[in-house]
Amino acid sequence: MEINYIDKLQQCDIIFIYNKKSWLHRLICYFTGKKPFKVGHVAMYMYGDMIIEANMQGVHIKTLKKYDDSTERLYLGRYEALTPEQKLKIFNACNSYNNEEYSYFQLIIMMLGYIFKWNNTPDADKQAVVCSELVADLFLSASVNLCYDKEPWQISPHDLVDSPLLKIINI
Repeated sequence: MEINYIDKLQQCDIIFIYNKKSWLHRLICYFTGKKPFKVGHVAMYMYGDMIIEANMQGVHIKTLKKYDDSTERLYLGRYEALTPEQKLKIFNACNSYNNEEYSYFQLIIMMLGYIFKWNNTPDADKQAVVCSELVADLFLSASVNLCYDKEPWQISPHDLVDSPLLKIINI
């Protein structure tokens, strides 16, 4: 059955996704820890029916996706103190990231960082991003640091869902 989440969305909500059929989502959860929320991917809701996300095809502004509750789990993360001016900065940043490349190598570096307990993983590609790095960068463009103890390229989907600045909404 399709997950009904669209009517719960507010501008700049973070959409946390876990697909139990995805080997990549399972791998991300394995390395980033068993936490109350399994998360393998993040996207950010913009407005209307538009989201921005970084996936294997790169960074794109696109229409909302449909999710199936038999294979997927969704949560929303909401930063409730966002001002209209901050939202505008985030939307402007979305346009600058649109069509950027996906950083496959950064994903590998992040996994290695979790395996070997590295505290300071490098930014593998300054011209490409992973999904959680994109969302962290978008919020930083509005001076909102969701994970103050890490650089954007070090942030995993689990780091975002653990941010004390976000209200997590179960769908």
